Amino acid sequence: MSRIPADRGRSAQIRCRRALCSAALATTSLVTLVPFAYAAGGDEIVVTARKREERLIDIPISATVISGDEIAQKGALTVDLNTIVSGIAGARFNNLADNSLSETSLRGAGAARGTNSEVGIGLFRDGIYAAGGFQFGRNVQRIDTFDLARVEVTRGANGALFGRNAVGGAINLITIKPQSEFGGRITADYQWDTEAVDTQLILNVPITDKISTRASVDWWHQEKGFICPPTLNRCSSWGQGIFGRGQIRYVDEALDVNLLIERQQQSGPVAYSALRVAPGAAPGYTVGYNDGKYNQHLDFPNPEKDVQNLNNAILTVGYDFDFAKLSWVSSFRDRHTFINLDLDRTSAVGVALANSLGNAVTGDTTTRQDLTDDTATWVSVAHLAGDLAGDKLHWLFGAEYLNQHGNYQVFQPTMNNASGARLQTDYNYKSIAPFATLYYDIFSWLKVGAEGRWTHDEKDAVQFRWTHPTAKPATPASDLSFDSNNTAYNFTISANVTPDAIVYVGIGSGYRAGGFNPNPGGCDFGLGATNCTVIPDTFSNEKSVSYEIGAKGEITDWLIGTFAAYKRHTNGVQSGLNNGCDMALMNCPDGMGGFLAPTMYVDNFGDANLWGVEVELSANFEFLGGTTRLMLDGSRQEGHYKGGPFDGNLVVQNPKWILGGNLHYTHAIPNTEASAFGNLNYSANYGGTQEIDGSFDLSDYNIFDARVGVDYGGWQFSVYAQNLTNYNYILLDTLTTERWSLPRIWGANVRYKW
Repeated sequence: MSRIPADRGRSAQIRCRRALCSAALATTSLVTLVPFAYAAGGDEIVVTARKREERLIDIPISATVISGDEIAQKGALTVDLNTIVSGIAGARFNNLADNSLSETSLRGAGAARGTNSEVGIGLFRDGIYAAGGFQFGRNVQRIDTFDLARVEVTRGANGALFGRNAVGGAINLITIKPQSEFGGRITADYQWDTEAVDTQLILNVPITDKISTRASVDWWHQEKGFICPPTLNRCSSWGQGIFGRGQIRYVDEALDVNLLIERQQQSGPVAYSALRVAPGAAPGYTVGYNDGKYNQHLDFPNPEKDVQNLNNAILTVGYDFDFAKLSWVSSFRDRHTFINLDLDRTSAVGVALANSLGNAVTGDTTTRQDLTDDTATWVSVAHLAGDLAGDKLHWLFGAEYLNQHGNYQVFQPTMNNASGARLQTDYNYKSIAPFATLYYDIFSWLKVGAEGRWTHDEKDAVQFRWTHPTAKPATPASDLSFDSNNTAYNFTISANVTPDAIVYVGIGSGYRAGGFNPNPGGCDFGLGATNCTVIPDTFSNEKSVSYEIGAKGEITDWLIGTFAAYKRHTNGVQSGLNNGCDMALMNCPDGMGGFLAPTMYVDNFGDANLWGVEVELSANFEFLGGTTRLMLDGSRQEGHYKGGPFDGNLVVQNPKWILGGNLHYTHAIPNTEASAFGNLNYSANYGGTQEIDGSFDLSDYNIFDARVGVDYGGWQFSVYAQNLTNYNYILLDTLTTERWSLPRIWGANVRYKW
């Protein structure tokens, strides 16, 4: 994957790529530097990072843009946010091996390690807020990353433009809309190690000169993998799914209307982990025990699973008045998630094996947990943008409305499923936010900008706890509410040092919405639990102010880059902690014959100060007669909590170093109409801590992905390796379990495009 950093403008960089890809391979020298030039005809490619069409050179924002083709260069067809943000300066993907639980952070914001908090960055699909919900809304869905035109990643305080949660930045996934030309693509992908098959069909059909349609379908199936517990009848890493999408678009001179309707049905592995107990760390484990990286001993008749179904509709309307442009996007998103977990991470077979080593483990091995989260979200955003004062004053004003309803249930049986308890939460979230921006060109080389947003949030929830199988209330219902008003702003000054390079300074604010915890006022699903932390009912908003200086643009006519330095102060930091329970430790009796499961909860743990420095470079040149694009990314960041119970500790999920690079090379094959290509992608993290109490460090890692192939006419054939060097590292560490990254995966891909 290559990335377009915040340099000569996203439009300029995409122009550069087009010019580069069509450049004649006429040189006979070893290296020829290729100037960045406009695309044929001088057309500019623009993006909408500030809700209006602009070149990035004019925007005082640190940002990265990735095209859909560049994402595909890494290999596998179906991608996630890990694939997209891997190696981007300041970006961290907390890979919990489950799409419902994994989360992305930007500049140290967005990794609360508590799945019932709001995500700490703005996650958007075609300009619509795509996250949220009581439990499993911290990530986009798999279908959101399918058939993409591009991804825009903006870093820094974006609360004024994007609203809630955009403290560290925002990610906007932009889907390809129907085009006016007939065309399509069919692609098939196979991975040997996992026996995974993925096929995609995309068809673009114009109906008239004003109406076009686009239909897309993706089917995937994975039977095997690396995690195949000997106690189960199939691998834990199985999965299957199908996505379907239909679009119809009407384009006239002033009017552009697009309707998108899609559905996702899929099921796959849950957040796998293996039992690992140090000697004497848990009852009965006198000599300790370790299942190994992938050799789990579970007792389900079938593997744990995560079911994710989604219905989504997006209506986009644009109208060009004589004095301004209107943009309106509305969406209805209905998401269903079901997860079942083997909480104790063992089975009778596993206990027998542990005892054969000299342990004396006893107790229930059948403890499980079922979780269901149904969330429906209505979002509508409209804004009007125009220019005044001889096109020197650029204005925009608009409003956003969000209405979200969810139902979340947890069922936890006790010994041998004979009894148990069920927690049910009915959740509502309403938000309204007017916003406005003003940018003024004082001189042709000096510009100032102001952005502002006022947001009113209303949240309420009703929670019940029921005993099972009697279905009698365990405790009275809890009524919770949370209302807040928030103001976010952003002020910038930028100056052109050359026509294709700027420097800028800015100050901005943002907030991360507060919310509710499960088990309000207590720490268990039943009655009489002991040794567990009392979980607070609610947690408050997290508010931040950021300061940034930066520079971006052409360094030479073949090298472009960006530099940014920032500092952020956060009040009321939201972060997650465990309630102190562990099934393997059996340390929280629930008063009903079983033991309480570990439960993450969120609270405000004081303040935090963070700082960072980011650098991105992009070079284009011809080497040995072929076309080369080289991208390099690096960032150094750090943050500490101030005040509260964890004063002085490192901010969680914030590696000290994040490094990335991408090398893409294309060469024409002599005396043929074919060309060969190769892609090498690199990402690395160093330093940092996993939990707010500093109990576990983040694992360092260096990951290489490689892909080589041939293009001939409309055909493309390629082979690839994910994790080329077979590097393993720990994704998540706890007192009694550990989760490892996957080993190397080989795959092949064939594509026909017309």
